[in-house]
Parts: sequence; structure tokens; C-alpha cells
Amino acid sequence: MNSQMILADAKLTNFEKQARDGGRLKCPNITFKNSRYIFSVKGLSWLWNRETCRSQGKDLVSIETEEEWTFINDEIQRRKATCSSSRHMWSIGLTKNAGNWTWVSGRPLTICKWGKGEPSGENDAAFIYKRSSHGEQGVFGSGGRIWGQTYICEISTGKTQDLVAAISGGAEVIRGLQENVTLDGSPSYDPEAVHDDQSGMNFTWHYGKITRNYSFVLETKRDFFTEVNESALQYNGRASGVQISLDTGAMSLGDTCIVRLVVTKDYRNASVYQVIHFSKGDPPKIDQRCFINCLPKISPSVRLSVSSECQGLQCFQISSYEWILYQRYEGNASTAWQRKYDLELITSTPLNASNIVINGGSLAAGNKYRLALFITTTDGLRAMSAYDISTALPPTRGTCSITPSSGISLESYFTLSCVNWTSDSTPLSYRFQYRLKNGMYTVLYHGVNNSIVTLGIPPGNNAENYNIRLNVVVTDNFGISASPVNLTAQVRPSQSLRPDKIKSFLMPNDSLFQEVIRKGDLGKAAQLANSVLATLETRMNFEEKIKVIDFIIRNIASVKVNNTADLLQSSSVIGSALHVLEKVSPGLLELSLSAVDSQTNFLWSTVQLKDVADLSLVTRSAENLVWCLQRVLKISAEMASIDSTLDFQEQLRFFSLFLPVINSRLSQTLQVPQQGERSVNTALKVLGKVADALLALRISDENMISISTGHLKMTLGRHSPNKLAGLQIKGGSGSFILPPWPVTGRNTTSFVDTQMLSMSFNPYTWDSTKERVDSDVLFLDLKDNRSELLEVSSLPDDIVIVIPSKPRTMPNELWYFTTDDDLRFHEITVKYENTLIQVEVKPQEPTVHLFVYFRFGQRPTIRNYDLNATISQYGQCVWTASTHDKKERQPECSSNPLTPIATLARHPGKYFVGRYEGTTSTVWQRKYNLELITSTPLNASNIVINGGSLAAGNMYRLALFITTNDGLWAMSAYDISTALPPTRGTCSITPSSGISLESHFNLSCINWTSDSTPLSYRFQYRLENGMYTVLYHGVNNSIVTFGIPPGNNAENFTMRFNVVVTDNFGISASPVNLTVQVKPSQSLRQDEIRSLEAMIQEVIRKGDLGKAAQLANSVLQIVAQETKMNLEKKIKLLTLSLPTEEVFQSSTALSVVLI
Repeated sequence: MNSQMILADAKLTNFEKQARDGGRLKCPNITFKNSRYIFSVKGLSWLWNRETCRSQGKDLVSIETEEEWTFINDEIQRRKATCSSSRHMWSIGLTKNAGNWTWVSGRPLTICKWGKGEPSGENDAAFIYKRSSHGEQGVFGSGGRIWGQTYICEISTGKTQDLVAAISGGAEVIRGLQENVTLDGSPSYDPEAVHDDQSGMNFTWHYGKITRNYSFVLETKRDFFTEVNESALQYNGRASGVQISLDTGAMSLGDTCIVRLVVTKDYRNASVYQVIHFSKGDPPKIDQRCFINCLPKISPSVRLSVSSECQGLQCFQISSYEWILYQRYEGNASTAWQRKYDLELITSTPLNASNIVINGGSLAAGNKYRLALFITTTDGLRAMSAYDISTALPPTRGTCSITPSSGISLESYFTLSCVNWTSDSTPLSYRFQYRLKNGMYTVLYHGVNNSIVTLGIPPGNNAENYNIRLNVVVTDNFGISASPVNLTAQVRPSQSLRPDKIKSFLMPNDSLFQEVIRKGDLGKAAQLANSVLATLETRMNFEEKIKVIDFIIRNIASVKVNNTADLLQSSSVIGSALHVLEKVSPGLLELSLSAVDSQTNFLWSTVQLKDVADLSLVTRSAENLVWCLQRVLKISAEMASIDSTLDFQEQLRFFSLFLPVINSRLSQTLQVPQQGERSVNTALKVLGKVADALLALRISDENMISISTGHLKMTLGRHSPNKLAGLQIKGGSGSFILPPWPVTGRNTTSFVDTQMLSMSFNPYTWDSTKERVDSDVLFLDLKDNRSELLEVSSLPDDIVIVIPSKPRTMPNELWYFTTDDDLRFHEITVKYENTLIQVEVKPQEPTVHLFVYFRFGQRPTIRNYDLNATISQYGQCVWTASTHDKKERQPECSSNPLTPIATLARHPGKYFVGRYEGTTSTVWQRKYNLELITSTPLNASNIVINGGSLAAGNMYRLALFITTNDGLWAMSAYDISTALPPTRGTCSITPSSGISLESHFNLSCINWTSDSTPLSYRFQYRLENGMYTVLYHGVNNSIVTFGIPPGNNAENFTMRFNVVVTDNFGISASPVNLTVQVKPSQSLRQDEIRSLEAMIQEVIRKGDLGKAAQLANSVLQIVAQETKMNLEKKIKLLTLSLPTEEVFQSSTALSVVLI
């Protein structure tokens, strides 16, 4: 929008008076963001209209953003006849100069809203239609400057945004004395200007030396920054320009310089400081670049992504990175910046990576932080970059509601409204959104209206009593959003909407659906379409459904997508329509795929803007598109599987299931399988573009993300090339392990994107690969920074692909005998190369050994084979023919006789498996893996066998052999029996979610059995701060408590318990893991806290430290600072006289207090 100075109200009144005196009706003005708009009723030529606006200190409207266009379009559509022209068109401030269309504000045309056939010819002025002759709403038309029409003036009413001053490197940096220090102010910008437009901005630099010694910053100290006191500074230099060079001739090692940059434009100014420490050598110059969430005040609810940049030859010698976050505390200059030690817990990147991502919701609103990066080179040089961050205050204090609380879809009108929301950055926008019962997301409305009325809410899920869960997101003028407000309404399906009424509701030219389609109102069209589609699932037969769905998809696909809300709405309709039907016509499939492809292109263009207000919609839109493409793949795969050898009549019978009318010739009909193959390949390419769009919002080494939609899962990641070695990418039932990546030649790239796709069905129905590989992993793509596939060649090691093979069981009775050595053998025909053959054998008698032999092409004997295995009831050993005499290496042995004996059949053909039985008097069999299960060397005087290494209910003999220098030897052997722990029981916690200090949770264990009773039960968990505590330990198998503290907000308040069941001799079963969602109490007032303190005192007087610790941990987790002193003193008194485990609980409570 135009950003000139403010018009006084008196001048505005004069403008309206002039309009009225000119014979025009007075129409109310409206405000949006920082501008007020006047819509005239009459007007003359474009030139006269502009002069009228300018005479009042403003200009014709410049519509520079999608958001502003939506606002203007909404306004002109709702204007009544008394306040609109008969021609339904208004002059706007768009004009053609030197062949280019630009706004009168001086900014280029960045949104394309031209109507059909526009702009036309030599026309050099523009207007906006209420509705064009082609039925388009809000589109631009072109005409001459002498054409007559009404007009829209724009008058600034709000405060122009402040300038942003910034210096490359940040608030504090290290530079070398030997280098030419360049001060760069190019990161400064004007939020009111077009991106990177610094015209009109003036840069003035002031610099001087700080006398205090800060040389310790050059060593290892991390948690101290130079405090800038402007009144005490003395500058000895001044310069101007975006970039200047700093003369370091007067500087010495350890000196510190202060620089102040002042940026001015019109009446605005901004300033910023940079502290420079000078060190020896030429350290690399480090800078931070914001990637996501880059407003002057960032959104605390959105992740902050920052990348580092390095300049200088030393950049190739960096040995370590270290990110540290500090929070500003005002009022104590010596501790102004306090280090946040929980940074590792709130990031999705390692702290030793070159980039960092701080998770959304981790930074407090309305606070100041300093993000510092420290690097060290292999030569010991240090560099740093520190940037200051301010978090915005989101809209607050408001409420939202939906009335009535129940109704009927497509019959009841629901009112959704929000009131009393306040913010310093107005106007506010409101987004009403929800999730369809098929899993896709959609938006009811997104705009500046705080109240909407709709009948287009689809019915809820029958299994959830038809409840629809909506959430409302309130966002300020800069895209800062409050926490979503959750609403619930019961929406039942219409019982009167019969199939004939559904068609009459949608298809007539005068229907509501057709009307909103003609207006291009995608929001209302999507509401109606999704409501009808939810009804279609049970109301219509197949033929009727496909006619309605064909009609819906074609109409929705015809409406242009203008913003992310439109994208979410349009994709939700197409996905829902495809979800209703198992089969669609080839033409409709092609149309749906084309629409999804177009929507994916819009998604790609949207992610380039990185608008914080759109990030959540971008992710959900991508999920919707994946839902659509999953259905396209399923339908296309079925088309591709049609047997093209069927005669024409047989194909007609097949196609009649899903084609209402077949008017194609035989040659066209025979092409359906080929079209199915093409659609599969196209859909997979579009899926790749969706993945590219999502990865465009990631930085290197950020945690990988997954998108799961029913039968399809995408695992996506962006990685630094030097971090690929050993990277494991998991998806579905398979995984890939990558080797070190070559970073030269054709594979040169700044990052590598990994895109793994897994599906529960095989879209390549014409391919027989799945006959031998039982995996849902379809492919793994590796792409460079241009989103192009990388060439996988010249790798130092193989890529390891871990996927299950498809087993083929051999019948037991088909064994053959040979007289040679009385060997029985079995013949296996291998169809594919590199087929894995596995055999599982267990002798039934303890004195029987089985000898198994493998051989390719011929029957094996006990002397001629490719692989040999010896199996007893206690274990097995396997060796190949070349190592049968054990001269090259020991055999591979296992204590588990059921471990599969495997051999790789490298070539197709016949393989033979032979089996020979023998008896032995050997009862004790050596465990060759002892070295792997001990934490002491086997040649030491002591031994420790790790827990979990010996099987329960078995006998072992542990022998020690020693030898003296004289050759004498001795031995000692002890027999060991392992106990059977408690078995067969289960444990549970109910309810599955609740509120700390309000909900009562029941933890219970049942059906546990043991020969050594009674059993005891220990319910334990780990606190959010990392310490452990016990809820209960004793013989009761069931407890009830409300003293469970809230879980971590970053993990959806999930608390993880484990229960240990122990018999009378202390033998424990494996822990049983339980999870429960425990949210913090929102109603815990000060008087309630005091009553809880009284309750704690009561259980302390009783000596019940267990219950005291439960209550204390819960209270401290919510309001630690208000109750810290009293609880610490009271609980501390009991720790010296209580048993060990209770002391353990007490120390846990104390540690929470101390934190």
C-alpha cells in the first residue's frame, strides 16, 4: 500500500464535503491496515479522478498485495446500489509508463489480476471491475486516461513502519588486525519499501575506541558481552555510505572498537551498534542470515531458522561451531544477558551445526534475545557473530465462539465470531479452519471480518457424535498470530438431502453453488462442495455419485487460486471428491491431476515468500495435495493394471463400472492402461514438486520431517554434504544408509535433499518387482540445490538398502535322500539374482547336532559345499567352505539356535540344502560371543556380564582358566541358573489425558504371575527437567493420584511412565511403558496454591514423602517461583531420616525448587 504522510481528519472531512457538493452521494469510508479508502459514486476521467485524490493529499489506490486486493474486492462486492456506479468499475492507481505497468506509488505491478483479454492495446490507465463482462470479480481492466468512471482514493491513517538498521556480523564480532575491515550496512531496510529497495535511505557511520580491556573475549569466555553506554562513548571518526572501510592502523591486539550506524529516510531514523574485537591473524568473517521468521520483531509461535555465512580463506579450516542463546534481563547491567542452557532442548538442529532452528513456541513473547555463533579454526583462530532478536506480542485478551452449538449441515446457519482482541498492529485478520473427517484440512474464512455466517460446515464423524472441531487463528498486521482458539460444534448430516435434491442444490444455473462459482468465491464454493461430498458417501449409488463429483471437480478446478487459504480450500475439495470414489473416468482423472499440478506450482511460488502468517497453511496445503495425489496414484494404478488383451466387449463391461458414458472408439479404449501408466508417472513427479516446496522452507541438518496420508508416507530432509556419511533415512518398512558423499565434479552442491516415498500399495502395477521384495518403499531421490536429481556414481562406499525380502516357504515333506553320507537334501529353484535364502532349524533333543550344507548347482556332501552350519539346542555356528578348517577365522556363532542361517543366492538357478543328524554327549556348549556381552576384558582377573545378555530360565557354567609363567594351569567352574521374572501381565493408565492437580489418574497392573510372591510394583517417570522420581513403590498393584505434573509443551504435554514389576527375590520383569497427556492447570489461583501447600504440610507431618513429592513436583512445575522457599525448607527437613527411595523422591523435589 502507499505509505505517504497522514491526512488530518479535518482534511478528510473536507474531501467528503467536496464529493457531496459535487452532486455525489456520501458513502462511508473504510480502513484497512494503515490506509483509509474512499469509494466515489461518480467520477470523470482517470486524470481528473487522480487529481481529485491528490488535491486532498493522497492518490488513487495502489493495490500492491494479495491481501489488499482481497480486501478491496470484498468491499466492492458488498457495496449497495446507492454507493456504487452503474458501470461497476473504479479507477485505480495503475498506469503504463514506458511500456511497463506500475502503481502511482512508484512500485511495480507484482500481482496479476488482469481480466480476460487484458491489458488491451495502447491503453495506459487501469480500473477494477465489480464484475467484468466475462463474469470475473475484482479483475483489472485497461482504458484510456480520458475514460470516465468512478474511483477509489487511498489515504494513509496509520503509523509508517520504522526503519530497520543492521550491520553485517551483528552486535558483536571478532576481526583480524591484518585485514581490511569493511563495515556493511546493506542488511538495513525499509519495511514500507519493495524488497531490497534502499532508495532514499541515508547511512551515517560513527566509530571510536573503547578504553576498557575486553581481550578475554578473544580467549574462551562465552557468557560476557560488551555493554554499550551511549553517554560514555567518544567517537573519533565519521563516514557515510552503505559500506565503508575502517582504518585499523591505530588498533592493537586486544583492542575493542565501537561502531554506530544511523539510517535515515523521510522523517524516520534508526540506529544500531556493533562492537569489534581485534585479534591476531586473519580470522574468518562470520555472519548470520535469517531464513524463516525474519520480521523486525519475530513471531514467538513460529520456528526461527538462521543460517551462517563465512568469508575468508580460513572458512575452509573451521573445526567447530557453537551456538549459544542469551536472554536480556533489564535492570542489572552486569548480568544483562543470561545464557539459556536449555537451547539444545528447543532446537531441531545440532548446536555444533552451521545453521540453527529454534522451535516455535520456545521463546517468550515480548522479550529480547541474543543469538551468538562461535567458531574455531584448525589453527586456533576464533570468530563470532551475535545478533539481537526481539519477539513480538501477539493479539491478546479476546474470545471466539460458535453459535448455535449444534445443527444440521447445509440447513443450519452457524455464526462464528471473535470479540475483544487487542494488538498494537491492526487491523487483525481471522482464520476459521478445521479438519475434515477424511483427514484433510480446509478453511471456512480468512480475512479481516471478525464474524462470519455459514451453512457450509460438513457433518462431523458419526463415531465422535458428529462433533466438528474448529480452531480460530487471530493474526496482527505483521503476521504475528495468537495461540489458536479451539471451538466445537455438533453438525449432523441432513436427512432431507436426497440424491435428487443434491443435484438440484448444485447444478442449476441459479443454484447457490453456481452463483459463487461465477463470482470466483472459492471459499464459499469449497464450503458447499465439502458439505455435499460428506453427504454423498452414504446417500447415492455409484452412477449418481460420479456425475455429481465430475460436476464439482470441474467447477472447483475452474476457479483461480489466489492465496494459501484458496489453495487449502480447493485441494480439500478435490481430495475429498477423489476419496468418495474408487474409480473415476480417465478424463476426470486427467483434470484432477492437472488441477493438483497447478496448485502445486502455486504452493512453490508461495513458499518463496516465507510469510510467517502462511507457514501453517503451506504445510497443511502440502498435506492436502499429498492426499489428492495418493488417490490419483491408486486410481491410475488400477487403470494401468487393466489387461489390454481383453476383447472390446469385455473392456466395455469393465469400463461401465465407472464411466457413465463411453463414446470413445476401440483404439481410444485400448489406451486406458497406457494413460494409467502416464498418470502414475506424472503424479509421482508432482509429488516430487510438493516435496521440493516443503524442503524450500528447511535449512541444512534440520530434523527430517514426515508427511503421512493414509497409504502414503514421505520422509524429507535437507543435509549438508559433509553430514551424509552414515545418515540413515527411514520410511515405511525400509531404510537407506548413505556413504560419504563426494563434493566435487558433477555432484557439487551446497546441500543434498533426500526424498523417500513409501506406499502400502504398488502404483507400478505393470512391474513385477514386488513379487520378490516385500517392501512399501517406492524410491529415494537425492537432489541438489537446484532441485535436480544427483548422479550417484564414484561413491567411496555402497549405499546400504535395508528392506525385507518377500519370504517363500518350502514344504517340509519334499526332502530327498542320497546314499552319500546319509545326507538328506532339498532342492530350491531361485528365480532372481541376489535372492536371500534363510533356514531356521532347531533340534528337539539336547544331545542331537544338526549339520546343514548349502551348494549351488549340485547336491552338497559333507566334504563339498558352499556353506556349512552346525546347530544344537543351545546355539549354532556357521562357516563357509574356505574357513571350515578355522585357519582363516573363527566361525560366526550365536547362542540362539533359531537365528536364521542365511546365504545369498547371487545367480538364478537350482540351490540345494542338505541336512545331516548326529549325536553327541556334549551338554555344555561354549558361547563364542562372550566378549560381546561383557564390560571387562576376558583376560582380566574379574568379569562383568552385562544385564540382558543371559536368557531367563537357563543354566550356564562360568569357567576361569589361568596359566603361570612356568606353564602350570588351573581352573574354576561355577554353575549359574537364571530366574524367570514375573510374566504375562499388563499395566495401564486411565484416563489417557487430563489436567495436573485436577484430574485423578488410575495406574494399575493385572494378571502378573510368578513363583515368588508377593509381587511389588514401582510406578516411575522422568520429570521435564531430566530428573527421575517415583509415584509409588509397594505391593499395591493399583494407585490413584492427581499429583502428576504437566508434560512438556513441545511434546503435546505427554508424560512417559514405566512400571517395574518385581518378585519376592528382587527379580524384575522388563519395564512396561505407559504414556498420558497431562496439561497444566489453567485455573490454579493463588488461594488454591496456598491450599495445596497446606495439603503438602499435612502429608509431610504424616511422614508420607511420596505424596508430598507428587504434589510438590506438580505445583513447582506450574508456579515454581511463587512457592520455591517454603517447599524447599519443609521437604529438606525430612531427607536425613527417611529410607533410600524416599530420599530419592525428596531430592527430586528439591532439585525442581533449585532450578
